[in-house]
Amino acid sequence: MIDVSHLSFRFPTTTKLIVAVSGGADSVALLDILHQAGFPCVVAHCNFHLRGAESDRDEAFVRSLANHYHLPFRKIDFQTLAYASIQSISVEMAARELRYDWFRQLLVREGAKMIAVAHHSDDVIETFLMNMSRGTGIKGLTGIKELTDNVWRPLLSVSRKDINDYLQIRGLSHVEDSTNADTLYTRNKFRNEIIPLLQSVYPTFKENLLNTIANLRQTEDFIRQQLQEKKEVLFQPLGNNQYKIPLSLLREETSLSFLLYELLTPYGFSSSTIEDIVRSLPMDHSGHRFYNKQKSWGLMQERDHLLVYPISAKQEEVYEVRCEEDFLKLPIAMDCQLLSVSNCNIQKDALHCYLDQSKVTFPFVLRRWRKGDWFVPFGMKGKKKLSDFFIDQKMTNEEKECLWVLTTKDDDIVWIVGYRSDNRYRITENTVNVYVLEIKGGF
Repeated sequence: MIDVSHLSFRFPTTTKLIVAVSGGADSVALLDILHQAGFPCVVAHCNFHLRGAESDRDEAFVRSLANHYHLPFRKIDFQTLAYASIQSISVEMAARELRYDWFRQLLVREGAKMIAVAHHSDDVIETFLMNMSRGTGIKGLTGIKELTDNVWRPLLSVSRKDINDYLQIRGLSHVEDSTNADTLYTRNKFRNEIIPLLQSVYPTFKENLLNTIANLRQTEDFIRQQLQEKKEVLFQPLGNNQYKIPLSLLREETSLSFLLYELLTPYGFSSSTIEDIVRSLPMDHSGHRFYNKQKSWGLMQERDHLLVYPISAKQEEVYEVRCEEDFLKLPIAMDCQLLSVSNCNIQKDALHCYLDQSKVTFPFVLRRWRKGDWFVPFGMKGKKKLSDFFIDQKMTNEEKECLWVLTTKDDDIVWIVGYRSDNRYRITENTVNVYVLEIKGGF
């Protein structure tokens, strides 16, 4: 039985809450407890339309429950199967993403402070076992937290049995989800088959595991502090949200796999990818790249460091320049002047480019370099691939990542910005007017 007086309410009872109510035993108990405590509650219900008439039954039940408590009722309909198909994710994951996105919208709309959900200690045990079975670090082994961002779980200290006893004593009814018995769902298989089997071998299995999780949480807190200190040394900022990890420092670490796992999983790298990274470290794989699951972060192995960088649409950035004034709007500070050749003071440095006006016409295009690009380097007659030019210049991979090229409308490169212009557009004895391009303030 739940002793409400022993529950730790982390927030003042004046805190307005969005309470997620499915109609099941857990959420009905949560709503009753929070209402009895005096919290201003908004009842939020998601109809996922996964169980036909049963889904509509649940919605009607929760609506009547909100009316019973004289609380505002908010509901939303989701086409969950269609969303799961479009996103190529499981139905369980689809339902989770949809409901939490909506709950957070409700927070703003209703002026509430927290989302209250009805996870309890049995959910903690199930999550621990599922994460352990899939493979995880210490974060995955510490189970569900009471507070995560703006999501609050007040019932984590109580069990499913406690909740059922509470409902019986309070005389509260609830609805049963028929899919809770369906072991096609991973969580249900753990709940209905695996955990009862473990309890048959170890009757105090649940209590023992919850104690283990509590110990792991203390261990995690200690490790978090140590990892933060390690990260401050190893993750050296380069600007633009990029970081380098010096290999000389990394190779001094005795628990290399663990350290990289803890440092890189926040960026979405999987355990198998991190194992591949560790295996590649002793080898000279300069330029070798690894990516997280969402392709939103990359890691590149250089000669003396690892580069961790965000993957954006920068490779697709294209800026059309139709007039001299447009140079002011580019992502790098650049100036363009049209001068007569007699008034042109040639400066032989990387910040200037001189183009014969008769050989080029607007619009110009500024873009990132692409595989297969070529140009005719100033002072030469033959073509050269940019990739070969980079080797000649001993450019690092991160320098290449940041490179811009200026092209004609026909996509012929006229300038590798900050490095070399194209010989085809150079000034000759026949030149009358010159486009003078100048980089301002670095790039």
